[in-house]
Amino acid sequence: MMEPSPLDSLLTEEQSMIAQAVGEFATDVVLPRHEALDHAGTHPEDLWNEIAELGLFGASVPEELGGAAAGCVGQVIVIEKLARAAGVAGALACAQGIVTDALVACDDEPTQARWIEGLATGELLGAPALAEEDWAVDCAADGGGADVTLRGQKTVVPFPGRASCYLVRARRDDGEVLAVVAADAPGLSHGGPVDAIGLQGFEWGALALDGAPGRVIGGAELVARVLAVSRVGVSALLVGTARGALDHAVRYSDERKQFKLELRRFAAIQEKLATGDARVEGARGLVHGAARMMDGGAPFAHAARQARHLAARVANQVTDDCVQVYGGYGFSREYPVERFYRDAMFCGFGEYHTAALFADSVAALD
Repeated sequence: MMEPSPLDSLLTEEQSMIAQAVGEFATDVVLPRHEALDHAGTHPEDLWNEIAELGLFGASVPEELGGAAAGCVGQVIVIEKLARAAGVAGALACAQGIVTDALVACDDEPTQARWIEGLATGELLGAPALAEEDWAVDCAADGGGADVTLRGQKTVVPFPGRASCYLVRARRDDGEVLAVVAADAPGLSHGGPVDAIGLQGFEWGALALDGAPGRVIGGAELVARVLAVSRVGVSALLVGTARGALDHAVRYSDERKQFKLELRRFAAIQEKLATGDARVEGARGLVHGAARMMDGGAPFAHAARQARHLAARVANQVTDDCVQVYGGYGFSREYPVERFYRDAMFCGFGEYHTAALFADSVAALD
């Protein structure tokens, strides 16, 4: 196994305790189920309940609202550790965390009172229905106050038919807004789940809104924050997935022999594993840095884009290299590394933000 990360020395005592507890849960409970979860391909209800029992869905929620008050860094740790064992487990925490963070950050106390406690305990499921580029905001909000009706469609929305509420990014005459829509609202329907090859068990589909009533909880500023938070969360998911693949590849290189020598003794294998370790740590550093900036109240949108941009590329490259460590067996479902490869590809294709990164970087030089 790889040596402990130097980034762990920066964790607070509370964060270290969270990392240890979630790591043990991931190793003892999640990892042995990874193959079964992948083959079943449906929402892992039992695993969801066990994650909820540990209070992990409320990691970043303040204590007064029913959470653990571990901040964004705490949430990142939870996602990383779970994804290191199985991508679907990290994805569950990531999706739920996006919705809870938006509600914590808003000023709508009645909406907070209705949803946050249930989301933090995992009794309720929150589904983010967002789009990453302005041109893709395909949902309109009608109404000038907090109560609006929503019309349009969203794709790649988690938990179709299971979610308790949806966090919907929409547009209206005064700009972009975020609205919370109850799953039983009239005019709301969904399609799916879609049969994907990555993140098996993390169900997703399309959301259709035809005059569905919603409650606006914030405007463009909150939209920007939620998108940045989602990028940090998905980056943590990617980093955990890449680290999980490395764990298996390192173990395999110790056990598998060629010409009576363990694979780890060959320079080409050493290069892949060492390079992968360095790449993952670099991406993880950006993720943790963005999370610390958020917790400290500093602007973190650009750091979140950097983390998302790098984590996608690192996860794709590292999981690919780990498959190659296994040779032909890497493409066999007999071994777990191909699952991490599929999960990394699923999470990585959606958003690299090259254009946005370039624009931000140029602006920073002005």
